[in-house]
Amino acid sequence: MSQKKKVIISELERGEDSPFGLLFKKLQQQTMKGTTYAWPIIGYRDTINSFTREDITNYIKKHYQPQQMLLVVCGDIDEKAVLAEAEKLYGSLENTANVTPPSVVNIDKLDMTGPNIQVVEGKWNKVYLGISFPIPGFDDVNTTGLDMLAQLMGGDKTSPFYRKYQYEKQLVDAISVSAYSFERAGLIYITAVLDADKLDEFWPELMKDLRNLKASEFKDEDMARVRLNLEDSLFRSKETLSGLTSKIGMFEFFFGGEQGEQNYLDEVDNVNREQLQNLIDTYLKPEHLQATVLAPQDGEVSGTTLTAQVVKNWESKRCCKKTADCKRHHRRKGSYRSR
Repeated sequence: MSQKKKVIISELERGEDSPFGLLFKKLQQQTMKGTTYAWPIIGYRDTINSFTREDITNYIKKHYQPQQMLLVVCGDIDEKAVLAEAEKLYGSLENTANVTPPSVVNIDKLDMTGPNIQVVEGKWNKVYLGISFPIPGFDDVNTTGLDMLAQLMGGDKTSPFYRKYQYEKQLVDAISVSAYSFERAGLIYITAVLDADKLDEFWPELMKDLRNLKASEFKDEDMARVRLNLEDSLFRSKETLSGLTSKIGMFEFFFGGEQGEQNYLDEVDNVNREQLQNLIDTYLKPEHLQATVLAPQDGEVSGTTLTAQVVKNWESKRCCKKTADCKRHHRRKGSYRSR
């Protein structure tokens, strides 16, 4: 038992040595604060060391109930033989307790008082930057649209963020945008790798692009390409037996089987610009922004400065627009009254 704990802690440490692993871990803790999604899957050093054999046995008894199990087998198999073996191995299992699935995370109750930016200095020779915005889980009606939005922003080398920052301006070594939808919540996740001396130019420019993002500017060919990419990604993930098994299991367990897969493909085909703009307005807000920056140990990257840049280049502009809209609204009301 103690030897296995050492192996798990070694895995934890290897994950923290990876800048991308550490970045995602810290950003998930920051974005999902107050929920179980803030906890790292592998655990913490103290919890790993505190586990007993009894703790693990009790956990299995509580959560590994037949009512929560699904067996998927793919390959050149004898179906009857597989079913017979499954019956032999699992047939005696009985449900011993009611299992209540955890409730959906209400993302409106997460910390929406941002922007919140943390800087972690380390032995990095680059800046590793992550930005996230909380979004609903994968059972939400907006999940497919959020997948498309992330892909349109920075999902591949033809996307606007990649073209501008990596190819045209050459400010970053890498940049990408993804939508991570978990069962009960998720996040839009923007990552970038760049030299520290380029951060002062890159960061405010990115904030302006987020502020000015408009679905009407997505071209027809961009929409078609993203639809093809999402469909292709789904089909390519099933080209291996392990991938096929995983996808069948996911759709069967969470989305009603093959019909769930077809529903997703239909949704991809039907997402329109109006929906995308609504998602931009709903989820990509400066007060929702959470960011983690892994920076070299020279003290030149300041979270306070980065926050001020968000306010200057995004938040203040949004407030100005709201104020202008408000003034126009009151002027119209006044003119109506005068009539």
